[in-house]
Amino acid sequence: MHNDPDSKCAISSNYKKKEDGDKHLRAKFPRVLVHLEMEPFAVKTQALERTFIDKVFAICDYQIKRETLRNSRHIYDLYQILPRIDTGDSFREVIGEIRQIRNARNKGPDAKYTAPSAMPGQSVNGLLGRIVQEETFKNDYNRVTRNLLMGDEVPSYKELITVLAKIIEMDVF
Repeated sequence: MHNDPDSKCAISSNYKKKEDGDKHLRAKFPRVLVHLEMEPFAVKTQALERTFIDKVFAICDYQIKRETLRNSRHIYDLYQILPRIDTGDSFREVIGEIRQIRNARNKGPDAKYTAPSAMPGQSVNGLLGRIVQEETFKNDYNRVTRNLLMGDEVPSYKELITVLAKIIEMDVF
């Protein structure tokens, strides 16, 4: 799993190979790149696994709060991310860490229970099951998110929520 908070992702031009883009830019605009400080650089990124876990908790929070408007996009993100992540041995550990971080937001005099799905006793699998059963985000997906998606392979809501069933089957939350 790419769980290193200091992991970096190189940002460069839009060439098939990063090296080709770098060579082209350096050859054609060497002084401009230096002058404008536009040479390739490293960027800290969050691991895709962490993003996935945060989105699972977020969609559950929205289920609890009944905040469906413009939030079906998170289910689409889960649908796209799940096939690309490592759900191996350390995945459960990261889920526990994120649950603790999110639960910490629920404490203190100013807390408004912003992350209720992370609270002890909450069943993430149960909340995901309710989302599937109640079709909580169906209207939002069909009216908002689906219209923002491009391409020939835009999933139906029925297809989209299969990702929630897969997360429940994983039994890691």
